[in-house]
Amino acid sequence: MFKKQSVPHVECWHRGVNSFTPMGAMLVLIMALELWPIHIGPMPLWPVLTFAAKVVGAIMYRFTSKRAPRRKLPLVCVAFFIAILWIYVTANELVSLLRFFGTLFGISGAVLGLTVLA
Repeated sequence: MFKKQSVPHVECWHRGVNSFTPMGAMLVLIMALELWPIHIGPMPLWPVLTFAAKVVGAIMYRFTSKRAPRRKLPLVCVAFFIAILWIYVTANELVSLLRFFGTLFGISGAVLGLTVLA
């Protein structure tokens, strides 16, 4: 469900659903690039980024119509970039899970790298 909220829907256009995609995309970006611990002065960076995504979503909702936009290239590029981030996050989680099982069962990292992780 979260994946659907982070990737813009280009073909089946729904203004309300697509106005939430900047927020979901920003959360995927924060998660993929591990931006949680970064601070700007005393304030963490992630609330600033999520607020900016909410503003972009509100602008999208206000200035788009109920029909699909004629210029789909920006949305397609954003969807492609977010899909790459999802693949990156999923691959990292799978590798971490396999490393955990290797540690749990006492399999060395070299054996995991040559067999399972290859």
